[in-house]
Amino acid sequence: GSETLTIHKPAAWDIASGLLAMQTAPDVFTAPSYDVLVDCPTDMTPHLVESRFIIQGVTYHLVIDGPGNYDIQKMTDVARRIIGSEVKMMGHAGYKEYWAIMSTVGPGGMEHLNSTISGINQYGWEQQRDPDDATWDTGSMDGFAFVLAHEHFHSWNVKRIRPQILGPFRYDREDHTRRLDVAEGFTEYYTYIHAMRSGYATPKGMFVNF
Repeated sequence: GSETLTIHKPAAWDIASGLLAMQTAPDVFTAPSYDVLVDCPTDMTPHLVESRFIIQGVTYHLVIDGPGNYDIQKMTDVARRIIGSEVKMMGHAGYKEYWAIMSTVGPGGMEHLNSTISGINQYGWEQQRDPDDATWDTGSMDGFAFVLAHEHFHSWNVKRIRPQILGPFRYDREDHTRRLDVAEGFTEYYTYIHAMRSGYATPKGMFVNF
């Protein structure tokens, strides 16, 4: 059955979460199941930087938590192109809204049903990027573009297209799968594909270091 969460946040604090797509009353969020509820990480802080854009009628929220010399408008342009490329290939998004929550704590990322919470660099954003030399390790914008492409593609591959054991979950035991080659391997392949199809990087830029 459905699960309801009430959040009493301090006045003037900001919140970013896939739960915002399931808001049923002020401060009240109702998910269709416990699995969905816990698959919506929630970031609540005194200050968030946010931009929004729309692809095929779906609203996307690019949210940044933390200081840095990033340019959220340039990041938004990259996000729109990469996500748009992935949605075009898959045909439709599969969610009502999507939150790309970025924290300036350094690299790392995790996929969720209608969101991702990922780490990005605080600094280095002023460096000129080269479409002919785009890798995970080169520059702050490259790191952002690749982690977003990867985690967003997971919203299909392993969240909606998944081994049977990965949901509904048994929370009293570990759930094991031997299909990480599909979950991560296919997703990484399409990370590179959509970096190219979106125009973010050239084929040379994808494979120059291989």
